[in-house]
Amino acid sequence: MTGLFPIPLRGIGTPLVESLSSFVLRLAFAHGVSTRQLLTAISAVRAPGLLNGYSDFAATTAEKVSALVSQSDVAHGTLLRFRYVLSTNANESIVPTRRWCSSCIADDLDKGDSGYDPLIWSIRSVSMCPKHDCWLVSACPHCMSPQQYLPYGGATRTHCNRCGCSLGARTGHATPSPSELWCRAELSDLLTRGGDKPFDSDAPHAFLTAFVRLVGKGVAPIAREVGIDAHTIRGLLGNPIKKPTLATVLRLSASVQQPVELLLGAPLAAAAQGQFSFDAPRHERIVRTRLSSALRQQLGDALRKAAYDEGQALPRSVASICREHRVTQGCAHYAFPVLVSRVSARRMGYLAAHAANVEGEALLIVKRHLATLAPADIEAFSQKKLVKQLMETSRLPKRSLARAVRASIDLAMQQCDGESSDACRGMGPL
Repeated sequence: MTGLFPIPLRGIGTPLVESLSSFVLRLAFAHGVSTRQLLTAISAVRAPGLLNGYSDFAATTAEKVSALVSQSDVAHGTLLRFRYVLSTNANESIVPTRRWCSSCIADDLDKGDSGYDPLIWSIRSVSMCPKHDCWLVSACPHCMSPQQYLPYGGATRTHCNRCGCSLGARTGHATPSPSELWCRAELSDLLTRGGDKPFDSDAPHAFLTAFVRLVGKGVAPIAREVGIDAHTIRGLLGNPIKKPTLATVLRLSASVQQPVELLLGAPLAAAAQGQFSFDAPRHERIVRTRLSSALRQQLGDALRKAAYDEGQALPRSVASICREHRVTQGCAHYAFPVLVSRVSARRMGYLAAHAANVEGEALLIVKRHLATLAPADIEAFSQKKLVKQLMETSRLPKRSLARAVRASIDLAMQQCDGESSDACRGMGPL
């Protein structure tokens, strides 16, 4: 493929700089070719999920795209600035499938603009849109299918690759955690400067070494303070070649209240300050829901009906409701904890009452049947045959009938006068 006419990389110099995958998608659309054709001409490797990271594929693709369009700012849409200081496993920094803000997509549809995907949407440590403070979505709200960074077959960024429905919807604001705000602010500063000044040192290892020496604590207490796994810190300290992930660096930055730029650019100066507040929240083990507003409303209505509708004899289980709406039970527990607890308690209470009713009915049926038997019939009595006969006539569970038969026989044996009674003969164990 020969040279292409340039198009501007949108959002340069701002925290919402455009990602390389979004730039490639707009470039293919502007030249009337498919993204598959453009990627095939650029590179033989097809890994769109790694385009926005700092892998060799991202570096090669950014270099070739820059040469095709004669632009030197294409690398601003990637994390190539961290290429030599972070782990080579870019999947720990970039999410494998596309994420987006439904409110931003709705704004683009209202304005009639094709829009673009900011690079910060694809960074794993950010879960909320910096513009609207709402959760980033990773699946279509209509068919629940994940979206690719570079859709094939003429699909656009505003509509689902599978069902073709719109991905834009107005969602409510959420309250970001202090850790989310810190990570977002640090990443915004780094993305604003872009790839002009890459980091090329072993700064994380140098900072951790000086930090452990200055704090004067063991690895385990420090790991609890900063909210990082102790094995991760020991591995980074014991092997200088091993490099941390972006999530680890951001967690460390938020815990010690030191900027990422200082940790990666001047680690010894940052550690020598010796004033660490540890005010940031610890490791947050929560399940965050990525539900759209429409799906959230539908799920809430179904759970509310199962929790409070007295017309339902047996309320539906939370698992069946989640399967119907194609969401995980973790999403339901996080979004509606009170309703989920109410449904589970009501269902358990109904099942316990139903089991007690079945046991009582089985015992009554067995007593009535034994009362109709003559002593001669009782002598040739078989418990297994009785249970099988009662199952055909009463349609009750075999286990309940067997327990009722055993209870009735035990009661009859207690009333027997030794072995002289004919009614006690033939009542062996089931």
